[in-house]
Amino acid sequence: MSMGGTGYGVQYAGEYTLKKLQLTTADGQKSIDLTGITLEINIFENIFLNAISASLMVVDTADLINNIGIYGQEFVELEIETPSLDDYAIKQTFSVYKIGAREDANAGASIYELSLALVYADSPFLPENPLKLSILTPPIESAGTRIYELSLVSPEFMLNHRRRISKSYNGNISTIVKDALTNDLYVQTEKELFIEPTKGVRNIVSPNLHPYMLIQNLALEAQSATSASPHYLFFENLRGFWFISLQELYNQDTIGVYNATQAGELLDNKTIDIQSQLEAVINYNITGNNDTLMNIKSGMLGSTIITHDIYNKSYNKNTYGYFSDFEKHGRIDTKPIYSNERGIGNFPDSRIFVNPTSTTTDFQDAQHYGQSSVTSNQLSETLLHRKARFAELVGGIKVQMRVNGTTTLNAGQKIVFDKPANSEFGNRLDPDYQGEFLVTQTRHIFTQVEKKHEIIFSAVKDAVPQQQ
Repeated sequence: MSMGGTGYGVQYAGEYTLKKLQLTTADGQKSIDLTGITLEINIFENIFLNAISASLMVVDTADLINNIGIYGQEFVELEIETPSLDDYAIKQTFSVYKIGAREDANAGASIYELSLALVYADSPFLPENPLKLSILTPPIESAGTRIYELSLVSPEFMLNHRRRISKSYNGNISTIVKDALTNDLYVQTEKELFIEPTKGVRNIVSPNLHPYMLIQNLALEAQSATSASPHYLFFENLRGFWFISLQELYNQDTIGVYNATQAGELLDNKTIDIQSQLEAVINYNITGNNDTLMNIKSGMLGSTIITHDIYNKSYNKNTYGYFSDFEKHGRIDTKPIYSNERGIGNFPDSRIFVNPTSTTTDFQDAQHYGQSSVTSNQLSETLLHRKARFAELVGGIKVQMRVNGTTTLNAGQKIVFDKPANSEFGNRLDPDYQGEFLVTQTRHIFTQVEKKHEIIFSAVKDAVPQQQ
């Protein structure tokens, strides 16, 4: 992605155009334009969560809640674009699921701390450090004015909680995932799907599961048809739904470069180079700490799974090793974060998992009935790899940045980050905090008063470059 330049079509870094912000009641009979009464718009993405969410801080001078009736069942249509980037415009419809506390506006500012984790209670993956929302409302001197927050989530997520799948499937996992997302009886999304093909044909029975829970279960044993990667993620970002392996995310091109020392350069005519502003990091925090003890306990460096076959009264052991897996499945860079000189990866009993199963004489797992030619359940092989790899993302090299925003940056993309080294390195870049990072979560912030778009995002890498 070309991140800027004077031909970018923006007058300043972070410029955006709010083309639509409209609330419609559940029955579709009443609508109201929220553009002029919304102080701030926040949109959240996370590769470990199944839905995008948003929040609006509304300054209400007309008592909308009582006059049109806002109860948490409404829809909000949102359209935002970075000038000249029509192909990357944000066009979303959200469901209102909660109305925050209503506070009377006065001459003093109020701070609201909001957490949206509750929305994702069904997800097995919750962020370690969610990007919490801190909103500072400006002083407003108007009698009868109230300030409140509307919490929004994608409509598919709401529909997911209302529907269940009781159905048997015969096919590959990627086909089953597509059906769960697009079938009119289930999620019935019309958003773009990014589903990586999986290998093997499976007989799957969904025992009255919510669609997203079925997909999460399938992700546990899915393997890529091209790379055999078992590290599948299921998430939604502003581009659509993704059922994709970590390896395939790493195979993407980077979408931009961010420089921690760059503040925006002057062109020959003494104007600010917008591209350099877009590439400049406003501020950043190193949030990742390699906690070796935690990584050992989690099984990241070594683990064992014992599969107990009740039907055949037998068991089998599979082991995982960080260093052997590093050579088998690629990371975002070339060198392991840890060194094996002290044998840190030689202890597979550091974490032991037990997987009870029951197989027939055709070696079919009991939860995957059928006599056709299907691929056996690979959970005993994929589980250790998945848990370890996602532990690498949680305990890897992480950085949180605040940058001038465009609508091109989303969770699940790769960026390049250049961080200056400490003084002993001279003018060199910090060898560990440079190169490619995977964006794991984003918070898009659109402020209406300043007309400014900024992004706070977390990025991680699970390997470091070879030092020259």
